[in-house]
Amino acid sequence: EGGVPVDIKFDELCFDEKWKEARRIVIVACGTAYHAGVVAKYVFEQLARVPVVVDVASEFRYRNPILCKDDIFIVISQSGETADTLAALRLAKQNGVHVTAITNCVGSTVSREADDVVYTWAGPEIAVASTKAYTTQLMCLCMLALKSAFIKETISASDYKKYLCELNFIPEKVQQILEDKASIQRFVSKNYNKQKVFFIGRQYDSATSLECALKLKEVSYMHSEAFAAGELKHGPIAIVEEWSAMHPRKTRQDVLLEQYPEANLDKYGIIQICPAAFFSSYRSPKLGCTNSHMMCHDCRRRFWTQEADND
Repeated sequence: EGGVPVDIKFDELCFDEKWKEARRIVIVACGTAYHAGVVAKYVFEQLARVPVVVDVASEFRYRNPILCKDDIFIVISQSGETADTLAALRLAKQNGVHVTAITNCVGSTVSREADDVVYTWAGPEIAVASTKAYTTQLMCLCMLALKSAFIKETISASDYKKYLCELNFIPEKVQQILEDKASIQRFVSKNYNKQKVFFIGRQYDSATSLECALKLKEVSYMHSEAFAAGELKHGPIAIVEEWSAMHPRKTRQDVLLEQYPEANLDKYGIIQICPAAFFSSYRSPKLGCTNSHMMCHDCRRRFWTQEADND
């Protein structure tokens, strides 16, 4: 209405009683698609208040999973031909579970064998780094979570419309990040020779960090790992050294800073990715690092994060 979205409609998927009555959601995928599923777990559980299990397809197919007929089973595959994901889909069907597929390829095996399908419409996959496949999978999953929350009445009609409006601004906010390439180039010019790169974060940021580490491996062949921020001090801190770079991701004001004091931060480069509203809190001596850089964007604010909305 007037350019403002008022509802979500999936042409290929019917939101009926099975979504409203679902007791659990199971998401199975590989690689980048799996990372999208990990992010979706937080969104579904926060908005729709339904438990979510996320599994790597190559592991799921070789164990004896416990599946119930009132589960919503979601498989994600860019190509629609991923062997392990297909095996997981068929295993779910053998157990009488309703399967919804998220894929980019019309007519693929996954799209034909699933009960329902949601297409990402990301266009042909060109680069090795599957960036647009990831972002479109994430968008589809977030819209599924929003619609599910709305029909389950776990969010109000006003909040539903607010989230839809925020989704509508995503392209504009992505463009803001791309236009600030000078900040990225400045950090890279000083840290391109690092031998280890670590991505850390909490909740949504922890899940996104998994994909960040994978992308860096794919495009640069550098050693990179991702950790939940709270786990940094439980072992990984031992391998942080002078030739390391760290990328903390933060969309909550009350986390992350307490994870740093155990390390000598001046030995390695840090780039903090966070909303612009948090910028001032990192310019204090508490961070204690003279070799740190900031990438602060209002567009990094997660549209589903209540804490960020209240700041």
